[in-house]
Amino acid sequence: MKLTFETERQKESYSVGYRTGLRLHGMVKHNDIDMDVALLGIKDAIAERPQLPNQDMQNTYTQFKNKLTKRQEEKRRIQALQNKIQGEKFLQENASRQGVIVTESGLQYKIIQEGSGPIPKESDITMVHYRGSLLNGREVFNTYKKGQPIKLPVKLSLPAWK
Repeated sequence: MKLTFETERQKESYSVGYRTGLRLHGMVKHNDIDMDVALLGIKDAIAERPQLPNQDMQNTYTQFKNKLTKRQEEKRRIQALQNKIQGEKFLQENASRQGVIVTESGLQYKIIQEGSGPIPKESDITMVHYRGSLLNGREVFNTYKKGQPIKLPVKLSLPAWK
């Protein structure tokens, strides 16, 4: 059904329905819920005629949320482990690259261009150019592309930058 959304009410109604659909999307995609039965539940809620006792629904919903939470936690745990393995591999390979300095704490850095000004104090604000990327090379921030450095209070800097 394609609407033209002629009224504000239609736009609002569609937006509410769409947002509800987005919340259900993952559960439908992973076959956690039966969409037809979920839609019946929405209609019954609006009509105020539940087909299950309220306490049963509350218990079922709580158990369902716990199941989804456990699955998400497991997914995050696996991702964290993969990230840790990738990070350790990167650090090991990076430590042997030309010009990379490894400190006693394990911090690795490479001086691309030596600064010539005074060393900033904790109370100073610095102008910093940097490029940040993930281990897969995807760039997440680049002041060079923006054409100007950012202002950064030394006291708020990453410990490695200090």
